[in-house]
Amino acid sequence: MKKLSLVMLGLLATQLAAREINFSCDYHSEHVSCGSKSGQQKQESRLVVSDAALGGLVEVGLDVRTPFDGDISSKAAPYVAYVYDVCGDGQVGMAYQAYFYGNTTANKHANELRLFVSGGGCIDMGADVSFNFEERDFTASANVGKTFDLQRYGLKRCSLGASVEFGYDHSARLGGDKQFFAQHDGDVGYFYYGSGLRLTYAYNPNLSLRAGVQLAGNASSKKSWANELGHHRNLFWFTSGVAATF
Repeated sequence: MKKLSLVMLGLLATQLAAREINFSCDYHSEHVSCGSKSGQQKQESRLVVSDAALGGLVEVGLDVRTPFDGDISSKAAPYVAYVYDVCGDGQVGMAYQAYFYGNTTANKHANELRLFVSGGGCIDMGADVSFNFEERDFTASANVGKTFDLQRYGLKRCSLGASVEFGYDHSARLGGDKQFFAQHDGDVGYFYYGSGLRLTYAYNPNLSLRAGVQLAGNASSKKSWANELGHHRNLFWFTSGVAATF
């Protein structure tokens, strides 16, 4: 798996002359994943290089997480994905992503495989399933969203995006802590939910600024690991950032 991760980094370097490069950088006032909080403020960046190949679209990217405190670890996660268009606005795809963590006592490296499907039109819809091999973590989620053009209200170059997400997370091992899960009789799965609003200002066709609010939580029982480890059930946080296309 580590050799495959190095190959992915090589692909990212060799694809920088491809047709399209997208970069984004966002600040999050809380670190929330799958309806559970595990840290405070963080910054997340993504670099994606894409080009048409094999009858579809091939993406090679890199996700970077930088925490502002010691609650969560830093992360670098290169990935490669293949996306195929179906039924006009629909897409199906598969992605492999490798995770490299710093300043953590848990796993330093992990690998994840993800399958996804999405559709556009009046309302955007999507669903995906993923499996993390090291954590033995399975996640499934579905989401719907819609973007509203605000120019009719006098807000030039502005749009407002709204989204809702529901999902299920099941982990057989969290951070390598086998003893914890052995004591909880397999109570390692829970449903989660989330919603958000994001205002985007298009400075020009290739550069945009954005800010949003997010709400998320989980429906796990009080005795489940999601709550016993301090993962909160209802969370509210802010985001802001910039996105650019080259």
